[in-house]
Amino acid sequence: MSGRSRPLELESDLVLNQRLLQSMGGMVNETLEVARDIANYCTDDDELKKATQDIMLSFIGMADDIKQVTTALNHVKNTCPMIQTDSDVESMEEQNLTSSFTKKLEKLKAAGRRDENRLMNHPKYEELISLFTDSGTIEEQLASLRAALTGSAEESQGELAMTEMDINIRCPYTGCTMQDPVRNILCGHVYDRTGILTYVKQKKSKAKCPVGGCGNTEPIQESHLEDHRDMRKYIFLLSQSQNF
Repeated sequence: MSGRSRPLELESDLVLNQRLLQSMGGMVNETLEVARDIANYCTDDDELKKATQDIMLSFIGMADDIKQVTTALNHVKNTCPMIQTDSDVESMEEQNLTSSFTKKLEKLKAAGRRDENRLMNHPKYEELISLFTDSGTIEEQLASLRAALTGSAEESQGELAMTEMDINIRCPYTGCTMQDPVRNILCGHVYDRTGILTYVKQKKSKAKCPVGGCGNTEPIQESHLEDHRDMRKYIFLLSQSQNF
């Protein structure tokens, strides 16, 4: 490696590490989404929960390793000596840089080993654990979700026997119970994903919110729709409570 190419290689490694870190962050978030589904629909599957926790710790650990390597590379970059053209001097510089990187990385890893709980204290892991923590009976969870969906916790307290009539769980377009509820970010109305996308495909630029009296005049676009997890969980728990 020539002296002139060394800084470029360092920059290339740093860019690669940044991309790896972004990819790992995406995997962590995907694992969290899977954990939400497990918490909602596989509440008694402790083996699956444990496997998900292990996967999350693995991804967090890999992200931590990438951060350590990035820190060590930046250390080398910031202490990189002036470029020399003499081959002997260049070879010595190469050895010094490698040694500097290795020492810095070993120091970072040693510090990490001393903090045994750092991975379990990661915010994403703590969020995952909170998802798997018992959140009460079905009735209690329904009451909590009802408060969140209506924005009125005071009115929901103690009213655990309320039925689907309290919150509209039917798609305003299809009239059927929603299977995959999505929320229109412009007006807040909720539809079934398949139903509303069929409506959008048919009406195109004339596909306005199908809720009567809605003041949102913008044609619905797929980018306007976001998953409504609270509504989906509410519908699922409501169906479970009615089957008991």
